[in-house]
Amino acid sequence: MLWEEIDIVVNVARTTKFYEKYDVSLNINTLGAKHVLEFAKQCIKVQMLLHVSTG
Repeated sequence: MLWEEIDIVVNVARTTKFYEKYDVSLNINTLGAKHVLEFAKQCIKVQMLLHVSTG
């Protein structure tokens, strides 16, 4: 399985539109990061989670 081999997880997905709809921005910037974190917790060899944010 993929989650048994991963040792680094990188999250760079985001929206940077200043006038993005709230639900779109929430889904991408907040819930997307939450889903990446939940996936990283399942990776038995993970050594690093790198999250890049726009601010």
